[in-house]
Amino acid sequence: MELVKRATAKFKRTLNDLTFDVAGTSLGIRNPERNIILMYHGIDTTGNNPFNTRHTPLKFFEKQISFLIKNYKIVSLKDYFEQHHAATNLCVVTFDDGYLNNYTHAMPVLEKYNCPATFFITGLNEVHLDILWADYVNIAGKLLQTVAIDGEKFTSINGMLVSDDRKKNILEIAKRLNPELEYKFKIYEALDKALNFKAGTLYEEYWKLMTDEQIKKVSKSNLFEIGSHGYYHNNLGNIKGENAFEEITKSKKYLENLIQKPVTTLGYPDGSYAKHTIAFASQLGFIHQTCSDGYINPHDAQEKYLLDRNGIYNCDSAANQLISAINT
Repeated sequence: MELVKRATAKFKRTLNDLTFDVAGTSLGIRNPERNIILMYHGIDTTGNNPFNTRHTPLKFFEKQISFLIKNYKIVSLKDYFEQHHAATNLCVVTFDDGYLNNYTHAMPVLEKYNCPATFFITGLNEVHLDILWADYVNIAGKLLQTVAIDGEKFTSINGMLVSDDRKKNILEIAKRLNPELEYKFKIYEALDKALNFKAGTLYEEYWKLMTDEQIKKVSKSNLFEIGSHGYYHNNLGNIKGENAFEEITKSKKYLENLIQKPVTTLGYPDGSYAKHTIAFASQLGFIHQTCSDGYINPHDAQEKYLLDRNGIYNCDSAANQLISAINT
């Protein structure tokens, strides 16, 4: 019976690929009329995925955008908020983190297909931090055997830094156990001393961010929107309320000063939000807010200012990545 299930699943995946590539449609999408907000991160040219699954191969990405244009009405996030209760078959394309590869790889594809998109950007450029802390620890887990952070020894196990004492991986610690900014700075300090890969170009597709000038160029296109992704990429629902409010405020000020436009969209880093962050951000002018890969509480689906997004991750073919995200 198990062999039959596995063979059936393989056949379905293969059929998805065939209909996706040949016909530009897919039999695998369960509800083609469903409205959906998709969440990408990085776009890379190799598809090797050496550090995490957040970077979609460029050749997959173009296939997916071509498919979406043929099968959905692609709209801006603002339009989606206004229309999704009354319309069907809507889709929004969003990007988290503000990678340079969004500018060099994703934008030309989006422009080719006249596809709108929202880019959620942090405030790291303003504080001269050139890499997201989560990318830093992902890369460190593959390049280092051990490292000490704030006096605590971490050992790389299957590419993830794990505390020798707490037996917790560094992502769990930094997101939930020690979520405040001070701990992130200790991560930066330790990894700056232990690693020098940023001096070269070998891994830059997986960590380098857009410059302020590139962000401004993105914002000038009628196709694209700049939104906030927090200031330091902290988990805003896990840190103290006053610290979350400060980050949300700083992010809005930085982006609006940079692009000289109102910024009304907020994509919560790691999908981490709380009732008080939703209320504060909406009062500040973030009337379009998004979480990711599921609401923290099911009743939050009724929240006026908050919508969910489905992430696309590089763990299958171009067709099955996208179908999995749409069907989630």
